[in-house]
Amino acid sequence: MPQTHHLLGLPLEITADILSLLSFSDVVSVSTVCSELRRLALAERKLWQTPPRVTVARLRKLMPFVGRPGKLGLDLSVRAIRQHEVAELSVTLGALMPCLRELSLEFLTGRFSNYKLDLEALWHAFQSPAPLLRRLALTEPGDLLHEPLSWLPSNIFLGSPPPNLTYVEITAFEITEICSAFAHVTRVRASVAALTPDHSTTRVHDHFPAVDTLDILGAEFGAMFQDPYVLPRVPRIDRALDVLNVDWTLERLGARKDAGSEAWLSAAAPFVRSLEICYPECPGATDAVLASLSGAGSLSVDISYSQWDGDYIEIIAAGTGITRTVTVAAGDLTPHFVKLLDLPGVAVEDVCLPATVDNLQNLSVFWCCPAKARLGLILDGDFVETDSKEFRVMNGVTMVGLHGPAGTTVDLGKVCDFMRKATPNVAAIRVCDGFQVLNAQDLPPKVTLERVAY
Repeated sequence: MPQTHHLLGLPLEITADILSLLSFSDVVSVSTVCSELRRLALAERKLWQTPPRVTVARLRKLMPFVGRPGKLGLDLSVRAIRQHEVAELSVTLGALMPCLRELSLEFLTGRFSNYKLDLEALWHAFQSPAPLLRRLALTEPGDLLHEPLSWLPSNIFLGSPPPNLTYVEITAFEITEICSAFAHVTRVRASVAALTPDHSTTRVHDHFPAVDTLDILGAEFGAMFQDPYVLPRVPRIDRALDVLNVDWTLERLGARKDAGSEAWLSAAAPFVRSLEICYPECPGATDAVLASLSGAGSLSVDISYSQWDGDYIEIIAAGTGITRTVTVAAGDLTPHFVKLLDLPGVAVEDVCLPATVDNLQNLSVFWCCPAKARLGLILDGDFVETDSKEFRVMNGVTMVGLHGPAGTTVDLGKVCDFMRKATPNVAAIRVCDGFQVLNAQDLPPKVTLERVAY
């Protein structure tokens, strides 16, 4: 009979390594098999650092385990918190706060009413020191349809900044006062609703002195509602910021004006190294972001269909130490692109865009390409037919790159038809490794064909 090998017959270090490969729930199950496995599992504190995202009811059942990590740190995420569960949760948090490394609480804000006493219990729990805490999220479900519950007390953590807290996400509560606990936070994600009431007279760095990345969620347009969550209500930016992302609430009601948001972005952009706005329904907001590239010197522009929706196009413009990303409706590309090409003090040296006839014609008309410019063309299938079209000559283009999904077939004869009219000084064509190339013999002798792994 072959010998049976039992898990407990292995060296303790190997058994612990095997347990570390299991999910949190599986480790809980293993720990109920026998007293020896339970003793071993409970002794390995690192096994209990990352429980799954749980409800308050599930957390209650896991309490014998979630306190095990101790000074190693616990990452706790509690979802779908209802009002009647806040008191119980507050007691639990008060006990766990010294060992929390990450804390994420999601509140069903739309189901709360007359909640003052419940929240007082929660804030009492937050008076406990949190020496290990590095990430804090107090959120509502991602649709951001409900107003924040209440204001966030300025004296959480006794007003003393947790030494390791560098990330904060807040959408479920309003930040109405300067909170010294956020003194060391470098990344902030907050809804416009959380940054109300009106903070237009304060600065982002008043609230978050160390912030270098700011994500603003749920921005709306001033023309729609009597009291919207618009950018002018957000604290202004007047100090250096590495990254600013603004995500608008998509209403799909067509383009509108919002002079206040345009002015806010225009004032903020010069302080931001990398700026991104998604789903802007205010064309002026897009223009404000692109206009901040004035004087950037040489520039590369990448235009592609947005990965989440073919009706939208993403423009990424990058100069020395600065990037701007905007998402526009596909039909609105031309006016923004023309303004981008016409920026004062900017020479667009590198352009990459979908290879449609309209795009190529607009490019030939509006692009004052400098010498040794590069043109990238994104193919959706074979290169477009251009032999019957007219183009203005772009003498500065010396390299054309062809991009697209692996397996694309491209007829270089069609590419040559375009080059003869629009880019006669091209010296090289770069093609994705995964392309199948036809009629390479049609290339002029002076043009080299290069295979590139983009």
